Amino acid sequence: EYFMEDLEYAGGVCGCLSRLANKLKSNPTVSG
Repeated sequence: EYFMEDLEYAGGVCGCLSRLANKLKSNPTVSG
């Protein structure tokens, strides 16, 4: 399980979203 403390330690929500955004940009999506 993941807790809010772990999320903050990983860089917070913004840090996680930026990492996810970079991965999503490199992958083609259904909408193009």
